[in-house]
Amino acid sequence: MRFFVPLNDKMAKPIKEPVAKKKRQMSIEEYFIRKLELPKGKQGKMYIPLNFITYIEVHDGELHIHFEKSVTLSYDRNMCDLQDLFPEPHFMQCHESYIVNLHFVMERIPGDGGKLLVFDQATKGYVEIPISRFYKDTIINALNKQSIVLPAKKVVVKDVKKGKKGIKVL
Repeated sequence: MRFFVPLNDKMAKPIKEPVAKKKRQMSIEEYFIRKLELPKGKQGKMYIPLNFITYIEVHDGELHIHFEKSVTLSYDRNMCDLQDLFPEPHFMQCHESYIVNLHFVMERIPGDGGKLLVFDQATKGYVEIPISRFYKDTIINALNKQSIVLPAKKVVVKDVKKGKKGIKVL
C-alpha cells in the first residue's frame, strides 16, 4: 500500500488505488444449465439457455440478442447493462457493439483488428463481426484456449507429368 504525505500535514494517508474488476467465470457445466431471464409483456418473463445465444449487438441504441434458432430479440438497453452478466470464457466482448459466444465462432479473419465469422442459422451462413484492436489479443487468446490444434501433415506429392517429387503441408 502506498501512502501520501501532504506538505503541511504530518499524518500519512493511504492512497486508494483503483481495483480492476474481475470478470465472472463460468464452468462448462454451468454454461449448459444457466438461463437468461428476459422480460416479456407487462409481467411475463422468458427464460433462454445461455448456450442458445450466438451473439449480442447494439445497433441504433437498441440491444439485439441473436439466438441459434434464427430468433432475434430487441430491447431498449445498452451494452454496459449486459457486459458483466455474460461470463467468460464463453462470452467475450470483441467490439464496443458486440459480445460473442465463442462456441459459435467458426473463423477469425486477420486484419487491423480482424473479424469473426459467427454461425447464423437465420441466413444459413455466417455473420461477420468486427474485432476492435483493443480486444484483439484477448479474443485470440480465448479462441486458442478453446481450440484443439491439429498438427500440420506432410504429404509427398508426385507430379506425374514432370516426374518431380515435392512436399506439401496441409
